[in-house]
This record gives sequence, structure tokens and C-alpha cells, in this order.
Amino acid sequence: MTATGNPDEYVGYIPAQAPGTIINYYLLAVDDAGEADTTETYTFRVIDYGLTLSPTTATDNGAVDDTVWYTLTVTNNGVYADDYSLSVTSTAWSSSVWDITGTTPISSTGTLLGDGTFDFKVRVIVPASFYGETDTATVTATSSGNPSYSASSSLYTVSDGQPLTIPFSDEFPNTTFDIGKWVITNAAEINDIGINEPSLQYSANLNGNPNGGDTLMTQAIDLSGESNVIVRYWYEQTGGADSPEAGDDLYVEYLDSTNTWQLIQQHAGADPDMTDYVQVVYPLPGNAYHSGFKLRFRNFGTAGAFDDWFVDDVYVSNPPQYEFEMLPLFASQYGPAGDTISYLMSIINKGANADEYLLSDSNGNWSVSFYDALGATPISSTGLVLPTDTVQVTVKVEIPLGAQMNDVDTVDIYAVSINEVNVYDASRLVTISAGAPGGFPWYEPFPFDTLVTFRWLINTGAVVSTAALSPPSAPYSFNFDGGGDTAVSQLIDLSGVSDVTLSYYYERGGSSEPPDAGDDLWVEYKNNVGVWVLVNQHLGADPVMSTFEQVTYALPADAYYNGFQVRFYSAGTSGSDNWFIDDIRIDYPPDIAVEPISYNLALLQGDSTDVELIINNTGLGGLNYSLAAIPVVNKNNRFTELLASGEVEPARRKYPDGFHDYDDIKGSDDPRVGFSVDKNAGGPDTYGYYWMDSDESGGPVFNWVDVSATGTDIVGDLSDDNYGGPYPIGFNFPYYDTVYSQMYIGSNGIIGFASDSMDSRFKTNIPSQAGPENILAWLWDDLNPVDGNNPGAHVYVDTSGGRCVIQFVNYPEYGAAAGDVVNAEVILEADGTILFQYLSIASGFDIANCAVGMENADGTDGLEVAYLTSYLKDSLAIRFTPPYRWLTLGQEAGSLAGGEADTIGLTITAVDIDTGLYQANIVITNNDPDENPVTVPVSLTVTGQPQYICGDVNNNGVGPDVEDLTYLVAYLFQNGPPPPVLEAADMDGSGGGPLVDDLTYFVAYLFQNGPPPICGG
Repeated sequence: MTATGNPDEYVGYIPAQAPGTIINYYLLAVDDAGEADTTETYTFRVIDYGLTLSPTTATDNGAVDDTVWYTLTVTNNGVYADDYSLSVTSTAWSSSVWDITGTTPISSTGTLLGDGTFDFKVRVIVPASFYGETDTATVTATSSGNPSYSASSSLYTVSDGQPLTIPFSDEFPNTTFDIGKWVITNAAEINDIGINEPSLQYSANLNGNPNGGDTLMTQAIDLSGESNVIVRYWYEQTGGADSPEAGDDLYVEYLDSTNTWQLIQQHAGADPDMTDYVQVVYPLPGNAYHSGFKLRFRNFGTAGAFDDWFVDDVYVSNPPQYEFEMLPLFASQYGPAGDTISYLMSIINKGANADEYLLSDSNGNWSVSFYDALGATPISSTGLVLPTDTVQVTVKVEIPLGAQMNDVDTVDIYAVSINEVNVYDASRLVTISAGAPGGFPWYEPFPFDTLVTFRWLINTGAVVSTAALSPPSAPYSFNFDGGGDTAVSQLIDLSGVSDVTLSYYYERGGSSEPPDAGDDLWVEYKNNVGVWVLVNQHLGADPVMSTFEQVTYALPADAYYNGFQVRFYSAGTSGSDNWFIDDIRIDYPPDIAVEPISYNLALLQGDSTDVELIINNTGLGGLNYSLAAIPVVNKNNRFTELLASGEVEPARRKYPDGFHDYDDIKGSDDPRVGFSVDKNAGGPDTYGYYWMDSDESGGPVFNWVDVSATGTDIVGDLSDDNYGGPYPIGFNFPYYDTVYSQMYIGSNGIIGFASDSMDSRFKTNIPSQAGPENILAWLWDDLNPVDGNNPGAHVYVDTSGGRCVIQFVNYPEYGAAAGDVVNAEVILEADGTILFQYLSIASGFDIANCAVGMENADGTDGLEVAYLTSYLKDSLAIRFTPPYRWLTLGQEAGSLAGGEADTIGLTITAVDIDTGLYQANIVITNNDPDENPVTVPVSLTVTGQPQYICGDVNNNGVGPDVEDLTYLVAYLFQNGPPPPVLEAADMDGSGGGPLVDDLTYFVAYLFQNGPPPICGG
């Protein structure tokens, strides 16, 4: 070893040796002290002979009787020149070695110098086999100079099966793929979900399920020696299924002669949804003409049953000389008796030559005739149609004048090539009589519990129901609950009229499961060319409604013909996404007039009065109206302030789909979490109740009322999951629209005014029609007053002092640990006020899994304070306040023909309410397109002293006027009744009378510009 001059670096050389010599060496190191060490022994052999064969593996495929060629290379990486023998063996298929041109069989490379290379080919012939069968050929190169040196390569050949010949076509006639045509059907399926398939009734569906991508690939098709071949297919995006999104595309490809997939077309998932198939025709280029041609459809999408594409009528072949298609294959329309229905048909020339098509019909009983595309000129043939062009013809079917509703006629329409009589196509038209059109005006209030069938030609899924809240024409309305519910009206004759409106009421959710985002309601009308025109799309994502809202739509010019129809349809999960429709009217617009336009009344405490509201319809069309007193104002100014600023919880909450799909197993914890309670007040509900708690300024003050010494202990009536009662309340307790004198007490934290389901431990959101209803839920959960770990629970009922107190002492939940109890009470006041108070709740008591609130007798209205959330705590009071019902409407809805009027009685009462000012608006919702809604303000002043208007002698709330003068004359000179309030007739303020002086004073005021009445100075 010799030092190189660099620190710690040495170099050594081994003398040249003959090829094939084996060299063994090691390194010895000795330090200055004589200490030595050696490395391990290294061995190498001086190269003489060597070779490589590449590639070491290769895979290719071919059709039956096809030849698959592999190119390989031998490299001499030895020192000596060498010659290498070449051989190939296979498991079953014929294989052989050829020169690089593939023209001459060979068995060796010839002499190769060091680093020299030799290219050659291996031929494998695919025998009769099925798609996917494989064969392995092993290629070996062996050194002639030293036969111990050899290299090998494995060639894997896959059969594409017996290639098909053209024409290749598939219309997917059933739900099973033809394995003789399609060798890959990865996750694709055949179904009838597509809309308006070109060949009924099935098509191939690719939706990405379950792996986010489906693939459909043909068997090899032998196009060798062919030319002028086309690929033709029909496709549809979405159809009757799910919409692809951006990136969820459909790819159509072919395999070229270099075994490379080439794109025919990429259909973008971001494009609009389709309800008709579109045809694609693609002439194949030169690289497609080989024996292993394949066609492939594939898509990307979200894993699952989403992102749907449909493919139908796949065709690979030469364009036929004469071929065409007539669309649609099937069509159906309704029409009024005596009318003519027009069908627009398309004839597409798919052949290589121009052609003309003769038109005819058969099988039908009603008269059929053919016209040009405009429906103006009679024809018997199409005229000349160039290749790939489309011509349209109109087929008219006459419905006889006497045809009854739902009479049906079926006719087959034929088109025949004039150049090749065996080339024809047919379409079937089904025409249905709608009978005589519905008369104008048209009104549907859903008066019965079943649908009036002659008013609705089509109804799929919708039902007449009582589940809506406050329908304008109670008790029924039309319920669309998802799953594609559709209702189409009868034909309505609007010919010869104008200035017509379509009006209807709708409600989202009502008392049922409301729709979600995307689960919308569509309202449309059919115009005079048969196209459905959108009137409104009501969004499922909008808030749940507890009252109906009216829509009025002025019909445009294309609505005025004798086949007008209106259509309602909804999306969503069947049974879970509810919309309600009522009072559909197609009529001239009404003109509403209301009198008086306002009320300003005064009453003494304890008094009542009746006044009248007159609603006039001065228009031509029918008037639908509904009345509501909104709001019925309470005197609690603090809640009014909170409501105005949005600082209140909603009366009810919407829970997501599936939230209530929970198996409540007794003794197990509920894992669900409800909405948090972030505010200290909530409501009002539809009736007008609201709640406030003791954490809110102006709310109730926690003030525990202990009746354990005076009340009756009824705990002996209670056990696990039961109830006791009825128990007397001690007075008539007003609750919603009913007065109750007795109650029931459930062991699971509820108090009710009916016994149905009072033993339930299955808490629900509030309000709910799932039962029980008509309850006060102070702590609704699985409680157990006879829990073994917590003996000594008590429930005291005390009805003394004009109120009812139900006190729960040391009350445990089911399966509670020792000491995990609650002390709480419910207090009912004679004015309808309800108070929940919670003295103490043990730290181990599960307060997060209960329901707190109140609901009415049928579960359609109520207040949810808390549900499945931590809200309750020690020393908390919750007060439920009923509305002051000082204004009562004698009628809540009505209908008026043009020129009619309704008189609505209003009762104004100051009974059991405090002094002060009360205000409300009578809101009259109606179908007047110009005045909707109409609001009539009502003010009531309640005093403890007599109130009157000076000069209002007859005390009718208005004046002084001539009617008061007449009343006063009758009293003074004709023995008429005395003025109801004598002070009101003291015109001159003298304190006496009424006297003739007051009459003189009054006449001067009314007719001689005298001073106004002063009544007592």
C-alpha cells in the first residue's frame, strides 16, 4: 500500500490476472507500537464470460389466433467474445424465437464482442381460449464459451378470447350483461333508472359504487382489414338517479393497435342533469383497425350509489347503407274530449346514404294524421333526409267529442325506408281522454278525507291528510311526503279568458317530519305548447312552518287554452319530507275590501264587547281568506323586548334525519346530544305560550314552596314506568284551548291532562305526536320512585291557596346510585301560569338525558325548553306564561264569490286581565294579488274606572256624530233609553243632565261650528 499524500489515504493494486482467476485478499494494518489487525478476506473472480437478458419479465395480451410478439435483448457483459444459444419453452401455447424483423426463426445470437448486444423477438400464438386465460413462456440465453452462464426471461401472455366480428351492438334488453360481449363489467349494472331510454326499458348504469369508479369493457372486436367503422352510443347524465359533480366524469375509450387506450369522448360531471339520452357517433381512425380492438366505458365518482351515468344502444360497425331511428319510442298525453293532441316525432338517418321515409299508422281507433314539424302542412312522407340528419314530423291524434275521462286509444306509428322496405321503425302513442275540461273558475279546497279523483288526472304518492297545522280550509290538506310525490290536475279550459291568477296555500313540515335541504316542492303549469313552466320552487332548507302561507301568481299569455294544467311534485325520502298544499284556486283575481280599517276600544276590567269586521270581495274572482290575531300581545314587556331582539330560544327545534332512530334500552345511557340552551327564554309557540327562567332579568324569582307538611303524598300510587290519577287540581285550570279540573302524574317526570301513554319512559323532542301528548315534562326520563338504592321518595300534591303544587322529594332516576336524587316541584296557577322549580339536583343525577317542556293535546304545538342537553341546575325556576286571550275571532277562514261579503264577529274581553294597553293585528291572508295580507290594528285600553268618549251618547265607540244626536233626542223627547254612560252626554260640562242645554250645545257643535263637547269640564 502506498500513501497518496492525503491524510490517512493509501492505495494498492493487484497485478493483472488471467480471466477466470479467483482472487482472495485481505488488508493488514500495523501501528507504530507494532500492534496489528487484519480485515476479513475478500474474494472476487476475474470476468471472462457473462450475459444479461432483458426484460426479465413481460406481459401482453392477444385475441384467439392472434400472434403476440415480445422484443428481448441479449448483452455480453463478459470479457471474451461469445455466442449465445436461444430457446423458449411454454406451458401450453405455441412459442418460438425469431430475428428482430420477425421474418426468420433463429436459435442463437451469433458472435458478440464484449458489451455487444443482440435484439430478437419471441412469438406466442394465442390458441382457442377464453378471455383471461394465460400462458407463461420462458426464454433462455446460454453462453457457448462457458455453458454455465445463462439468463432467462418470463413472458406472460393473456388471452383476449375469441374476437368478435362486426357488427357489434347491445341494447341491453335485460338486466344481465352478455358475457360474450362484455368481458369487464366492474360494478356496472343494467337497470331501468334512466329516463326515456332510446330502447326501452333498460340501460347500463355506471355510478361509482362501491369503489368510486365503474368500468364496462367489450370483448376484443376484430377490425383487421376493416375501414369506415363507427362507434355509436347513447348516454344520459343523472337520469332518475344521483347527479355527478365536477370531476365525476364519464370516459369513453378504444384500444388502439399499440395496445394504448385512446379517448373518444369525456363527458363532464359538471354539466347539467339530463332527462333524455344523447347520441354520440365517432368515426374510428386508422390505429383502431386491428384484431384486438376494444371499447371501454368508465367513470369516476363518490364511492356509493352516487354520480350516475347511463349508456344504451352501443354499436360498432360500418355505417349501414340504410338505417334510421324514430324517437320517442313511446309517448303519452292527456287531452280534453273534442281536442287534437300533437306529438312531435324525430327521425334520425343513421345510414350511409340519403333516404326518405313513408309514414303510416295502425291499431288505433281515433283519427291520426301526419304534418310537418310546424304542424301546419299535411304530409305522407318525410322527404329526403341526408346521412346523420334529423327530420321532425307532427303526429296529430283527434280525441272524439264524446270521449269520457280516462278513455284510452293506442296507436303505432310506422316509418319505412323507401329504398329498403325491410328497414323500418315504430313508436307507440297512448292518448288518454281527460273528458270535458274542468270549468273556469277552478277551486280545490280538499273538502274530504280522500282525493276528488276527477279533479286530478295523476296522483303518485300524495294523500289527503289532517297532519298540517291550521290549514286554511280545515281539517284537510294535500300532503306530499317525499319519494317523488306528484299530482297533476285535470285539464282546465282557460280559452277565451285573461287576467287569471293561480293561488294556493303551502306549509313546510307542519306537524310532521319537515323536508331537508334539496327536498324541495315544485309548482308548475303546462303551457299551450305542452311545456311545464315553473311557478315556484319552495326550498326544503327553509324554516319549518306552523302556519300556511299563500302564493298568488298571475298567469301569462301561454296559459290561456283549453288544456291548462297545474302540477305539484316533491323530492325527498318517502314519508320523511312533508309539504302541505291547500285551497288551490284558478280564477280571476278578487278584490278585497275590509271595514273598519282599525279598532280603538276601551273597556272596564271585567267587561266585554262584540264588534264586527266586514270582508267584501268587490272583484270578479273568488276570494279565499284566513284570519289570525298576530301577535296576541302579552303585557310582559321584558319577553316582548327579548323576542324583538332575537334573544329567545325557538318554540321547537328541527332534529336531523335519523336522530330519532335510536333503540332506547332500559338502563343504558342515551349517547345522543340535543341542542344547547343558550338563552333564558323561549317561544312563543303557535298558541302564544312562552317561557322565561330565573336567570333572566324580569323572569321568575326562585321561591321554593314546601308543601310536604300540608300536601297529600301520592307516591304509593307510583312505581317504575307507571302513572297515578286522576288527581283533582282544585280549580279549573286553563291549558291551551281546554279547561281541566284533574290531572295524571307519571312516574317518569311528566304530568298530564289525559291518561294515554302516561307510563312512557321514552322521552321525545317537544312537541311530538309520538305520545304521550297533553303533558308538562318537568324532567322526562327513566325515573324510578321505588329505586332500591334510594328509598324514601315522596310526591306531595297540595291544592290549597288557589294553586296546585306537585312536589317531588328525593326522587331518583332508574338505576341511580345512593343519593342521586332530585328535589323539584310544579306549580299550577288559576290564570294558567305554570312554574317548574328545581331545589337541588345531586351531582350524580343524569340531567343531560331528559326532556323539559310542555305540549298541547294532539302534540302539534308546544314549547321545548331542553332536550338531551345539560340545562337544569339547583335553584332554577322556569315559568310558562299563557297568552292573554282578550281578542277572539268568530271565524278563521272563508271563501267569497265576486260581490259577496262576510261579517266576522269579534269578541273583545277585559275579563281576568290587568289594566293597561293591549294591541294586536288581525292579519287577513288572502289571494288578492294586490292586497295580501291586509292588516287591521286593534287596540284595547283596560281601565279600572269608567271610560267613555265625550259626546258618544250611544256608547258605540265612535262619535260624537249624528247617531248620538238622534239617540239624545229620543231620550229627551220620545221616551228612548238613557245613554249607557250619562257622563258622555254632558255636552256642556255642567255636571247635570243630560238636559236640553246639552242638546242645544250638541246641535251647535255639529251644525253651527260650536265648541266641542267638554263633559265635566
